[in-house]
Amino acid sequence: MFSTLSRFFMSALFVVSLLTACTGGDPSGNGNGNTPVSINTIVTPQIVLLGQPFVVSCPVFNSLGGPLSVATTFAISPEIEHSDSQVTPTQVGNYTVTCRAEDVSLTDSTPAVVYVIDPNNKELVTVDTSLSTNVAAIGQEVTASCQVVYDGQQLSDINTVIETTPQAGITIDGFTLVGQINENYGVACRVTGSEFVDLTPAPLSVGQGGTQPDKIVTTLSSNTAKAGEEVLVTCTVYDASGQTIDRPTMVSAPAAVKVNGQYVSSNQVGTYNILCNLAEDGPLPELVSANLTVETSGPASLDAFVEPAKAAYKPGHTITIKWSVVDAHGNTVEPAPAATVTAPLTGTEAKGNNKYKLLEDGTLSFKVALNGNPQISDTVEVIVDGAGPIVTIISPDRGTTRDGNAAVTVTGTVWDQFGGVESLSINNYPVNWDAQGNWSFTINSGQGLNAVEAIATDIHGNTGKATVAWYYSTEWVPMDSTNPDASYLDNAVRVWLSQEMIDDNDHTAPIDDIAHILEILLTNVNLNQLIGKPVLYEQNYPGVVAWEDPVEDTSLTGDAKLWAEISSISFGTTKLNLKSRNGGMDMTASFMPQGAQPGLSIEIDVHVQLTLDAKAIIDSPVCSELTASIQPPPELLTTATLTIDEFNMDSSFDISMSVGGELKVIGQKLLLSPKGINLSPLADAKINLGKLEFKICGIIPIPIEIDFGTIDLNNLVGGFDQLFGGLISTIMDTFVPVATQVLEPLIAVIGGDAIKAALKSLEIDQTVPMPEMVPGQTMGEINIKAKIAQVEFTSAGATLGLDGLSSSEKTIERNPLGSILRAQCLGNDKGPYQLPKMGDMEFALSIDLLNEVLFSLWYNGGINMILDANELADLSTFNVKKAELTLNPYLPPIISDCNSKGTLKVQLGDSYVEADVTLGELPISLKAWVTAEIDVGLAAEGNELKVVVNGVSLFNIEVLNLSGPLEGMEESIAELFETVLLDKLLAELTNNAIGKFPLPEFDLSGLAPGIPADSKISLNNLGITKKKGFLQIEGSLK
Repeated sequence: MFSTLSRFFMSALFVVSLLTACTGGDPSGNGNGNTPVSINTIVTPQIVLLGQPFVVSCPVFNSLGGPLSVATTFAISPEIEHSDSQVTPTQVGNYTVTCRAEDVSLTDSTPAVVYVIDPNNKELVTVDTSLSTNVAAIGQEVTASCQVVYDGQQLSDINTVIETTPQAGITIDGFTLVGQINENYGVACRVTGSEFVDLTPAPLSVGQGGTQPDKIVTTLSSNTAKAGEEVLVTCTVYDASGQTIDRPTMVSAPAAVKVNGQYVSSNQVGTYNILCNLAEDGPLPELVSANLTVETSGPASLDAFVEPAKAAYKPGHTITIKWSVVDAHGNTVEPAPAATVTAPLTGTEAKGNNKYKLLEDGTLSFKVALNGNPQISDTVEVIVDGAGPIVTIISPDRGTTRDGNAAVTVTGTVWDQFGGVESLSINNYPVNWDAQGNWSFTINSGQGLNAVEAIATDIHGNTGKATVAWYYSTEWVPMDSTNPDASYLDNAVRVWLSQEMIDDNDHTAPIDDIAHILEILLTNVNLNQLIGKPVLYEQNYPGVVAWEDPVEDTSLTGDAKLWAEISSISFGTTKLNLKSRNGGMDMTASFMPQGAQPGLSIEIDVHVQLTLDAKAIIDSPVCSELTASIQPPPELLTTATLTIDEFNMDSSFDISMSVGGELKVIGQKLLLSPKGINLSPLADAKINLGKLEFKICGIIPIPIEIDFGTIDLNNLVGGFDQLFGGLISTIMDTFVPVATQVLEPLIAVIGGDAIKAALKSLEIDQTVPMPEMVPGQTMGEINIKAKIAQVEFTSAGATLGLDGLSSSEKTIERNPLGSILRAQCLGNDKGPYQLPKMGDMEFALSIDLLNEVLFSLWYNGGINMILDANELADLSTFNVKKAELTLNPYLPPIISDCNSKGTLKVQLGDSYVEADVTLGELPISLKAWVTAEIDVGLAAEGNELKVVVNGVSLFNIEVLNLSGPLEGMEESIAELFETVLLDKLLAELTNNAIGKFPLPEFDLSGLAPGIPADSKISLNNLGITKKKGFLQIEGSLK
C-alpha cells in the first residue's frame, strides 16, 4: 500500500505527465538534465468490470526526479489490443502492464497490475475502512487506512482515496482527516477512479462536547462479596476540568473474575483489581481501579486426611488426623472449623490433639464430623502393615564351597501375612512364584564369590530379604594339618635375578647381590661341615714294632698303620665374581692373605695305629710265660699344616633344576693358580700304651698290671724317623705337585655346595604370628613355607621358581573343599603368567598363595573376632556411643581378580554378625548375615605389602533379629547399616591400609660360623603390579 506522500507524489506526476504529453515541453526546465533514468507505469483504475476501460500513462524522469518528454509505449500481458492509452479488456483476469521508453532502452521494473472482474461477481471485491479513533476533538488528526480484498485475497498494490459524508467541516490530506466542527461523519475508502467503495463507512464523531477524557474512575457497589455473588461496577469519565463526560466504557478484570456487562463476580477466593477503560481508541486517560475481595461462601464439604501421608503405616507409628473444609465453589475455609474425630475401638492409642499411635496390622477407619453441622463429615481409612514379605532360601546351604557344575539352582519360598506379595527379584532379576510361594532361579557361578539377594515387596512397599553366598572354582587345594605339605602350590613364587643382582661387581656394604653373599660364605664357612675329612695318604707297615725290656723280661711286637687326612680348611680374604650364562654360572675367585692368615690353610691330621702283642718271662711251676694283647689298639694323632699364600681360581658350574626335579650344581671347569706352598713339620710322635692285664699260660687271668706309660715311637718302632720322613716326603713330593688334582674336586664340591646353600637360603619354613588387620582380631600362628622348585640360568640372569604354602591348625567347625584357586579365572586367562624380566630383581606372588594365607587365618579362627567399630572409625557424629561387632564368617575372605575389569576385590561371603550398638541412649541388639565385596588395591611401602580400600561394590545384609526399642524396624536398621554407618566406616578406611604383610627376611647367620648375628637379606623399595593371577613385585636387596 502506498503511503500518503507517495500517493500524492504519484498523483502529481500523473498530472505533470499529462501536461507534458499535451505541450511536448519539459516543465522542469532543461537545466535539470535531459537524460531519462526511470519510468513508471500508472493504471487508473486498477480494478475494472469487464467491458470498462482503464487508462495507462508512462511518466519518465531524469536523475533529479524531474519529468521528461520521451516517446513511450506499454505492453499488456496477457495481450489486449489497444490503439492509445485507454484499454478496454475483453476477458476476466489479472493483467500486467509495463511501460517502456524504447529510444532510450528504459523499462519499468515494477509493472502495474489490473484486475478485471465479471460484473456478476463484483461482490467479491470489498473495501474496508479503519480509523485510528472513532471519536475526535475538533482539530484532532485522525488517520484512516484502507484494505481491499478480492475473492478472499488482500490486494496490497491498489491505489485508494478517502471520502467523507458529509464533506463539509472536515479536511482530508491523503489519509489524514481533521474535523473542524461538531459533526458525525462517515469515512469510506474508494479504489481510485472506480466504483468500488467501502459500503459501511467508519463512523467518526468530531467535537460533541469539545474535550477529551482525562480520567476514568472505577467504583464498586461493594468491595467485598461472597464467592459467586455479583457486584455492580460504575465507570465515571472526567475531562481535564473535572467535569463528567459521556464516553463509551468497558470493564476489565483478572481471568478468575467473570465480567457480565457492568457486573463482576468470582467463585474463587481472593482480592482482584477491577478496572474501567474506554471502549474506543484514543489517547489513554488516567485509570483509577477498585479492589474486590471475594470471601468463602460457608462450609459445604469436609475432607479428612492423615499426616504423615503414606500408603501404609507400621505398628508403633503415630499419626495425626486432620481435615480441610471447602465451600460450594471449592474454596478452602480457613481456619478449618472445629470437628470431632471418632477413632476405632481397637488398634489405636489416643495421644491427644487428634494424634493416635497405631498398635497392630489392619485397616482402621477414622470419622471426622463438623461441630454443630455433623452432616458435613468424612471418613479416612488407615492401612497398618509393618511386616514385609518373608523370604526364605532353601538351597543352597550357607557358606558352601563348590566345584563341578557351575549352574546352581537357588530355591526358596515367599509369602506375606497382610498386604500380599507384589514383586520378587533375585539379584535385581524379576522372578515368578507359584500359589504356594515357591520359587527357583538358576545362577551360572563365576570364580570366587557368588552372592544371592532375594528381595520381595508387598503392595504397601514393605520389603523382605534373604541372602546366601557360596564360593565356586573348578580347582581347590586341600588343607590338612596332619599333612601340610599337601598344600604346596606349584611355582607360586617366582624370582628373577638379573646379572646386576647376581653380581654388580661392587661388594662393599650393604649386601646387595649374590656374589657378595658367597664371598661372606667362603670367608667364614667351616668347610668340614660340607666335605668331612677327606684322606690324603694311607699305608700299612707290618712287623715294625720290636721292643724289649731286659730288666723286666718283657717285650712288645706288632704292626703299624699310618694315614693322613684334612681336618680343616680356611681362607684368607676372598674376592669373588659371578657371571650368569646359559645353563649355569662362571665364577672367578682370589684367596689372598688376611693379616697372618694365608690365602688358603689346610690342617692335616696324621694317624698311627699299632697292633701290639706283649710277653713276659716269669718263674712259675705251671708255666714260665705270660702273654697279652693291647685292646683297643693304641693310636697316635699328630698334625701338620699345608699353607698357600695366594690362591686364584677360575671355575664354571652347571646349575639347573627342572620342575619336579632335583637341584643340580656341577663344577665343569677348574683352573687353580697356587703361590707360596709350605708344609710344617710333624709334631712329637709319642704314644700312651696304657695298662695290660696278663693271662697265665694264655688261659688264667691274673691281676698283674704293667703300666707302660708314654713311649717315644722312635724307641718303640724301629726306623720310625725314616717312616715319618717318608710321609713328609710323600706329601711334599706327591701331594704338592699335584695340588690341583687334589683341590679341583674339593673346590668343585665346596663351590657347588656353597651355590646350593645360597639358593637354598631363599627357602622359607617359618611359623609367623597372624598379621593384625583390625583391633580385636583373634591372634594365632600360621606356617609359611617355600621351597626351590625350578632354576634356570641364562646370559641375562637367573629365574627361580618356588613352591609355596601357608597352613595352620584347624579351630573352626566348617568343612570347605580347601583354599580356592583361580583356575586361570575358569580358563579365561590367555596363556600362563611369565615374569617380564625387565628389572634388576622381580618377585611374583600368586593370588592363590595369598588366598591360602587368608584361608590359614580363617582356618585357625583368626577371622572370628570381636570388633569395636569406634576404633575403626569415629561414629560419634551419629551419636553412636557403643558399636561392638562379633564376626563369625562361614567362608574365608578371598582375593579375586576374575571380573570384567580385572580389578582386585576382597570377597567375604555369609558372615554371621552380632552387633550391640548404643544409639544415643537406646540399646540395640542385631543379628544378621553379611556378604560383602570390597574393591581394593595393593600398595608397597618399604618391605611391606599393604591392602588399601578403594570402595564397596557389594554389601548384602539380612537382618535376622532386632531387639530393643527399635524392634520391628529391621528394614530401617538394615538401611542404617548399609548407608550411614557403612559409608562412614568406608570413608575412614578408603585409601588407608587395612592390612600390612611384610615380606619374609632370609637369615644368613646360620649358614656359616663367623657370619654376624642378624645378618639378613630382604626386599626393599618395593613396586607392585598385577597380572594373570600374580602380584608382581620389583625391589632391591637390603
